[in-house]
Amino acid sequence: MPRDPAARAAVRTWMSASEGTFLVLAIAYGSGAAPHVAEDLQAQLSGSVHRDFDWMEQELQQKHGKFLVGDTVTAADTMMGFSVDFILKMKLGTSGKRWPAVEKWLESVHAAPAYQRAVEKTGFVL
Repeated sequence: MPRDPAARAAVRTWMSASEGTFLVLAIAYGSGAAPHVAEDLQAQLSGSVHRDFDWMEQELQQKHGKFLVGDTVTAADTMMGFSVDFILKMKLGTSGKRWPAVEKWLESVHAAPAYQRAVEKTGFVL
């Protein structure tokens, strides 16, 4: 966590969004708990996915650093990275739209040495 109070607050904001907004939608889509209503659910939730990704896109376009909070990977990038990666790879409510700043940020996360070491150590690939 950054020492600067404003940066710490920003990391916490992104961490909350990763679980409270992005991952909740991914779970609702990807759970398979109600396959008989999956199409209706996707139609209803895709607007929320687009709105959330539009927000993230706008935030990233205004940033000057490579990552969510500056030029180094933080817990915010780690947590948000999983949620965003999952949603994009599973195409959960994202069809017909792209978010270039989000995609560029996610590429930076994937290229980070810490991420690469974690993938190498665990063998995990989404």
